[in-house]
Amino acid sequence: MKKVLILCTGNSCRSIMAEGLINKFLEGIEAKSAGSKPSGKVNSNAIKALKKMGAWCDDYHSKSITDLKNEEFDLAITVCDNAREACPFYPNAKKTIHIPFEDPDGKDFSAFEETIEEMQKRLIPRVIKELSFEDNFLINKIKGDLAENICRVHFENMGYDVSKVGVENISSVFAHLNGYEKNYIEKLKLLFQRMPDLLITHNEKKEAALFEVKYNKNLNTQDDLKNFSKYLHERYDYHINTLKLPVYFYVVTNKKPYVYVLKANHTNGNTGGFYPADSSWLDKFPIFSKENAKKSFREVYFSVIYPALSDIFE
Repeated sequence: MKKVLILCTGNSCRSIMAEGLINKFLEGIEAKSAGSKPSGKVNSNAIKALKKMGAWCDDYHSKSITDLKNEEFDLAITVCDNAREACPFYPNAKKTIHIPFEDPDGKDFSAFEETIEEMQKRLIPRVIKELSFEDNFLINKIKGDLAENICRVHFENMGYDVSKVGVENISSVFAHLNGYEKNYIEKLKLLFQRMPDLLITHNEKKEAALFEVKYNKNLNTQDDLKNFSKYLHERYDYHINTLKLPVYFYVVTNKKPYVYVLKANHTNGNTGGFYPADSSWLDKFPIFSKENAKKSFREVYFSVIYPALSDIFE
């Protein structure tokens, strides 16, 4: 696990947003943030912007560099938009770089959205480059482009409605809960933070399922697939056996993509397992059935997903 420290002065806007984005989109990298003169609070618009991205965590808070004085980092990044000399310095980092961003503090929400957009363009690729984490570029592309765009096109072409899943989508509901213990609400939030990316529904077929994209380059043998299957079954046991919703995954490897099936209400591990994404066997599962669908799973796969994956792995 690589460790990245984001530094600024107040640790209320830019460094917090950078911390959230890195932790959200770059697997295998842990980011923390701190300030030389911490404000002691996180800007509400920064929180709002991160929630909109699904990148906010309640553990994020404004803190001093001295709080991290005993930790070592592979990379430190200063994000002050003024002269580099005005930004804080952290001695326990193997390398320090400067990527300045304009301070959105005191501006309207659109300024915070623009800052996050700039961080996605300039900060994320630079972190990948500095830490030689080429695989994370693939993860970012696959988790972003495939989950948000390709999967949406795929299932909408099949006649399904596609909705994002996450705590940011139901935060207004939590705000109106009364009479519940705080730790109960926090458990609910944690559950939604661990939910798969998308909810797929079909009114006519009365079908619903959860869907997520995974990237794992090390699935080369049957034993690899078996071990990953065990991991997915344990990770999503609550979803299939308590929520009783099937969970489907695009599992993308460096060789070929699979669809992994977790049937609802199965406790013995017999969940359907891995299927090559171009397999006709997938049509046997209700959510992939051509009945009442505009196009079959395989038709959309070869017209949308296969070309997109080819572009990503070029």
